[in-house]
Amino acid sequence: MSNENGQRIWSLHDDGDGQGSYFYNEALGGFSTWTRHMDLPPGVVPDDATDTQLWLALCERQIREVFKMCSSCGSARETFANPMYVCGTCLKHCHLNCSRHCTMVVDSTLWETYGPYLKTCVVCKDESAPRDGFVEGGPTDDQMSAQAALNRLKSVFLPHGTRSRLQAAETQLTNKTASDRSTLKTVSAILRDHYCPGKHHTAFQLRASHKGGHGIFATKFIPALTRVGIYPGYPDPNSADQCLRGRPSPKYALAEFNAADYYNVPFPELMETITPFLNEPGEGEQSNTAWLQETGDPIEHGRLSVITVRDIHEGEEVTLSYGPLYPRDYPYAYDAYSFHPAEEDNGDTIPETFILWYYSSREAEAEQKGWVKYESGTRDLRWANAR
Repeated sequence: MSNENGQRIWSLHDDGDGQGSYFYNEALGGFSTWTRHMDLPPGVVPDDATDTQLWLALCERQIREVFKMCSSCGSARETFANPMYVCGTCLKHCHLNCSRHCTMVVDSTLWETYGPYLKTCVVCKDESAPRDGFVEGGPTDDQMSAQAALNRLKSVFLPHGTRSRLQAAETQLTNKTASDRSTLKTVSAILRDHYCPGKHHTAFQLRASHKGGHGIFATKFIPALTRVGIYPGYPDPNSADQCLRGRPSPKYALAEFNAADYYNVPFPELMETITPFLNEPGEGEQSNTAWLQETGDPIEHGRLSVITVRDIHEGEEVTLSYGPLYPRDYPYAYDAYSFHPAEEDNGDTIPETFILWYYSSREAEAEQKGWVKYESGTRDLRWANAR
């Protein structure tokens, strides 16, 4: 991966901890990004990607990025009158008011492909120094609108049926046959149906918790191995870099998906999806759910489901552990369950079969609690005998 003068611009590395490989670019100030966050052309593997292909993939990712932070003023606040663009020189985000007409691009193909989305930030124009630090204020009304929600949803995979319903809602909003408020309600219901399949959302209710704030409670008896829901949210690949610049640590993020904005305000379109609002068990309590990473339609790769590990009774709070790395400033019990793919003795994965592991503390050895597998032809889980 070298430029026309034979100079290496992008380099490929392995992280060494089994998390995958990443691209590194010294020219962007030591910028790095996981290979899985870059949508390369079909058939192109990371080892064979050209610099131009990587510039295009990064620019496309920045354009559809939900968690934008202006490189010039340091703010994540955005309005329809002062939206964010991508700087053609540094490929960072910049407000319309913090940029000028794009006069410089790192690769000419960027302008040919993404010209309308590009500006030159005032930092690259040498008109201003970059500002770091947290900018107070919270999201704008525009960012909490139905149109903003529909724009955000274009950044994630959704099955055809769900996408068609969203397109119909956007058409009504555009034609002014539906208000912003009613459209947002419609979008929330569509996402509830997608991320809480099987109408299981009717078995749960968001209400005040004795831990403070709110939590999810069972409205009826819920048997073990019930899918509470799929964790929603948007990819947040820039969070580590933005936190170094003052962004608050994400509180609603799971794996690579975040269900709340830069200010940790839950996105309004996700308020009915249940799983982002599950609390950890308090002192003296135990978890009653576990994470399970599933694959295949209608679940986007990398997302996790929340599965009950025992029967839950009406009125009981639904809880799960946030894992060992989550930053906590409240009393809690580390009581964690998780499902992991089962393997044969030779290391081969056993199709559609998972092992339930339990961790009684951060330091404790994992205990095997059982095996589960999908019912034939369904996404429903049942207990299975160990191999």
